[in-house]
Amino acid sequence: DGLYHPILAQGVPVRGEDGEISGWAGINLDISRLKQTEEALREADRRKDEFLATLAHELRNPLAPIRHAARLLESQAADAQQQGWAREVITRQVQRMALLLDDLLDVSRITRGRLDLKIDVVKLESLVGTAVETARPLIDAKQQHLAIHLPEQPLALSVDPLRLSQSLSNLLTNAAKYTDVGGRIDLTVSLSPLEIIFSVTDTGVGLESDAIAGLFEMFSQGHTVIDRAEGGLGIGLALVKGLITLHGGTVQASSSGVGQGSEFRICLPRSMVVDQVAEVPVAGGLERAASGPRNLVLVADDNQDAVQSMALVLEIDGYEVLVAHSGEDAFRMAQVQRPHAAILDIGMPDMTGYELARRLRSEPWGQSLLLIAITGWGQQEDKE
Repeated sequence: DGLYHPILAQGVPVRGEDGEISGWAGINLDISRLKQTEEALREADRRKDEFLATLAHELRNPLAPIRHAARLLESQAADAQQQGWAREVITRQVQRMALLLDDLLDVSRITRGRLDLKIDVVKLESLVGTAVETARPLIDAKQQHLAIHLPEQPLALSVDPLRLSQSLSNLLTNAAKYTDVGGRIDLTVSLSPLEIIFSVTDTGVGLESDAIAGLFEMFSQGHTVIDRAEGGLGIGLALVKGLITLHGGTVQASSSGVGQGSEFRICLPRSMVVDQVAEVPVAGGLERAASGPRNLVLVADDNQDAVQSMALVLEIDGYEVLVAHSGEDAFRMAQVQRPHAAILDIGMPDMTGYELARRLRSEPWGQSLLLIAITGWGQQEDKE
């Protein structure tokens, strides 16, 4: 084919009666595929190491302000304003960590084929508004100008509202991360005969042409993140690609070069545009359920900080709380106090949450007991 190939050569001489070499018998084996596989494994290993280093960095970043805020709350010298600020910091940084872990779980579910879309009808304007709301704090913090261009006629889409707005907000947040203070970001939604197109363009750092092909792969970092505090894990675009592929669409990236800005486009089938606009809210924050009568709640967890903090939150909300640090203690307390609900850690050492739940259910008073599981294992099969 006119190209150089790596060859594994092996041969032995063929000798005549006089011992002179008359020829060679052997093989020249083309090992191009093997070498390509080796290089792909090396690249995957390099990206894995980079990802783990970045993950440690991204988790360490929120932990530092949380630690400082906690110390401030412990200080007798802190006034009410400083304590309020500390609480806001802890809430904000915990939310950041939760979003980080949610992205990791979502990517894992997509790659394993375990993420299902929840299709609903949603107004385009509402969908875009939710995405912008998520990205707005970073855009405002960097004093960037965001322009939104929507079709003149109102549109509704038959999509998964949460996942599509998540994909859009991811592209907007990426644009804000890699665009300097005072830059411009445009979100444009347009219709073609075959597609509905969401385009996010920015005046940011741009992309090298050879970096575009790998942008949507796991752990890909299109930019050096050491000088960008909002760098991220390199999984966001892989998540967007997975979610949009599940919708039957495609994601594309383009750039005129470094320093020339970038454009990311989500293209969905035109068939997702529906005629009737149903009043369906886009999934945003969780609404608090009505509490009903205040009841006695048993909380069982061998992690003392976890169980005490949950008990305090429940007590502030007006519940009476029983605290147990083991399965056996929890069962003994429940037999005496007869709680209305029990929040059980699954992974306790002396008795698992499953076993404790079975024993509680076997009691006559435990038939109607509300049982809630808590665990750090959050995959879909764990929930099932």
